[in-house]
Amino acid sequence: MTDAVDPVLAARTIVALDDRGRVLTGAQAIFTIAGQTGGMIGLGGRMLSPRPISLLFEPGYGLFARHRGRFARFFEDPE
Repeated sequence: MTDAVDPVLAARTIVALDDRGRVLTGAQAIFTIAGQTGGMIGLGGRMLSPRPISLLFEPGYGLFARHRGRFARFFEDPE
């Protein structure tokens, strides 16, 4: 089990811990989190979360993450 996540890594990208204590980052973390939901999103997340598949999405995730402030205007503030 992982005791702590490196703060430098956590400042750079999204970090999640799976049920076995593995540290997941980037696209794999997003897909794993989405895989915990129900419906088509959950199914898609579970299908895309294995590391070899999620690596294909890393460049897109990185691009989105760097510019997420620009995308925020398309979503309503939940307040």
